[in-house]
Amino acid sequence: MTNLEKNQTKKLSSNTILMRKRRGMSDEEARNTPLMCVRKLTIAKVLEIEKEGLSIGKSAYILGVTTQTLCQFIKRHNIEWRGRQPIKTKGFKDVNCPTYKIEQAGRNVGTILARMSRKCMTVEEALSY
Repeated sequence: MTNLEKNQTKKLSSNTILMRKRRGMSDEEARNTPLMCVRKLTIAKVLEIEKEGLSIGKSAYILGVTTQTLCQFIKRHNIEWRGRQPIKTKGFKDVNCPTYKIEQAGRNVGTILARMSRKCMTVEEALSY
């Protein structure tokens, strides 16, 4: 049984039906519309989007999940995100950030990031290339 089928068989609470009516749904429409389906992330989907070089927020939008869900998935699976990097804050240095690793190696950040995105490399591979 898929998530969509499970959500369709669940009984809607009276509060859900009431809120749907307040938003302008008819009584029949409020009762028959299934609950929203929870999307599952897979490593294949995330890696496919990661190759595009988009930011995490835009990638989350394309995958249909929240940014927080995608960030937690990336951390949990130790995926090195080669997309657009987070904005630097004055005085704050993230030692896990690829930009920080490149700066510590004494290399040009733009060159290494371009190499990473074009040739699908990790930071270590791009620095040793």
